[in-house]
Amino acid sequence: MTIRSTLVFLTALVVISGCRPSQQTRRGDQSQAKGAVASQTKMMDSLLMVQNKLITVVDTMSGIISQDRKRISELEREIMKLKSIIEERALNGNQVTAPSLPPSGSLQQAQPDRNVTGAPIPPPQAMVTTTPQNDEYTSALRQFNNGKYNDALTAFDDLYRKDRSSPLAPNYLYWKGESLYAMGEYSESIRAFHELLDNFPESMKADDAEFKIAAAYEKMGERTNAKAAYQRLLLSFPDTEYRARAEARLKKLN
Repeated sequence: MTIRSTLVFLTALVVISGCRPSQQTRRGDQSQAKGAVASQTKMMDSLLMVQNKLITVVDTMSGIISQDRKRISELEREIMKLKSIIEERALNGNQVTAPSLPPSGSLQQAQPDRNVTGAPIPPPQAMVTTTPQNDEYTSALRQFNNGKYNDALTAFDDLYRKDRSSPLAPNYLYWKGESLYAMGEYSESIRAFHELLDNFPESMKADDAEFKIAAAYEKMGERTNAKAAYQRLLLSFPDTEYRARAEARLKKLN
C-alpha cells in the first residue's frame, strides 16, 4: 500500500469515527427529548388531578355556603314570624303605645289630669283602646305570620294611608317594609324603612328599620351601603338589641 493510499484510508477512518459519536449524540438527544415529554406529561396529569380536586372542593364549599345562606334566610323568616306573633298577641291585650311627651309649652297637659275622685287619669300610652284599625292591624300581622306577604303588604299599606297619625303608623310602615323584604323586593323595602325613619325617627321601630335597611343592602350585594347602614345603627342606637348582629356583619363585610 502506497503512502497516498494509507493517508486516504486513515482519513476515511477518522471521518467514520467522527460520524459515530454524532449518531450516538442524536440518539441521546432523542432519548432526553422523550424523557422530557414524559416528564411534562406526568406534570400535566398531576396538575389536572390537582385542578379536579380543587374544583371538587370549591363545589363542596359553594354547596355549604349556599346551604348556610338558605339557613340564614330561613332563620330570618322565623325571627320575623315570631316578632309578628308577639305584636299580634300584644294587640290582643288592646294596649297601644302613644307618644308620652306633651306638646312643648303646654303647662296644662304637662300636669296629670284628674277625675272627680281626685285620682290621676292614666297617661295615653297606658290607656286601653279598641279600634277597627287595631283589628285590621292584627289581621295584617296574622297574614304576615302565615306567609301571605302580598296580602299583608296591601293591608299594612292601606292602614298607613288611612291613618298616618295613628300611634301604630310606624308599625304599619315597618311591617310594610318587612313584607317587601320577605318577597325579595329589597329596594322597595328600603324605601319603606327610610319613610319610617324620616317620619318617625323616635319610634320604637326605628332601630329595627335601620337594621333591615342594612340587611336589604347586603342582600342586594351593595356592601358599601350595607356597612354605612350598620354603622348608622350602632351610632344612632347604641343600646339597640341588634348591636351584636350588626358588629358581626360589619366584620364580615370588612
